[in-house]
Amino acid sequence: MSAADDPSLQQLRRTIDERLSRIATAGEPAGPDTSRELADLIEEYDRRFAGQSAAMRRMISETEAAIATLSRATDSETVLQSVRAGAAEIAGTAVRLVEHDPPPAELLLPIRLGDATVATLVVEDRVDPVVEGALVSMAELAGLLLETAAWQGREARQLELLDAAGGLGRSGLADAEPAPAGVAGRAPSALTRREAEIHQLLLTGAGNRDIAEELFVSVETVRSHVKRILHKLGARNRAELIARSD
Repeated sequence: MSAADDPSLQQLRRTIDERLSRIATAGEPAGPDTSRELADLIEEYDRRFAGQSAAMRRMISETEAAIATLSRATDSETVLQSVRAGAAEIAGTAVRLVEHDPPPAELLLPIRLGDATVATLVVEDRVDPVVEGALVSMAELAGLLLETAAWQGREARQLELLDAAGGLGRSGLADAEPAPAGVAGRAPSALTRREAEIHQLLLTGAGNRDIAEELFVSVETVRSHVKRILHKLGARNRAELIARSD
């Protein structure tokens, strides 16, 4: 709902239009009192419209900032903390996050992981429809991010189990052949093609998140690869790996 859609503003606009119509078509005297009253009505409409438009712009800006913060969350705890803080900022009132048996409130917004409700945003005070729509979107986005975090956690655990069993993990199964000697110039032949790519990025000092963004994989996947690379090359840590390459 935009500022112009506010019922009270619409009524004020109709009142102004009716007065103008009567003056133009019904011969209503347009004396000083009528003109002053009409000017007051128009000034009131402009003032309220400007105020609501400014509030709408602030709410949109706060929503965009909250969604950006929420989208950067990398684990379930951070997702839930971010959505509560962002919802409170958007609502302009206290917002609680409860995991079980939410109390009665003006607005309850469930955060779902699949078919299960893992938490509920509890908004104690009444909010207008625009704010409520933004809060619903925040709760839905939080659910999607929780599903992503859960999937990435399962992927990381599966890779660790495969490693513990002597397997190669997902990327190793896809790229099981050793990297050719010429890959990026210096990749040891014991590494798979994907490990060789990550090895070369490690040598530049890139962090796990940088590598994940470069190769379009999860941070957890990069961590698993880095562990295997260090093990295969007999390095205790990244610093030792980089020092050996010099």
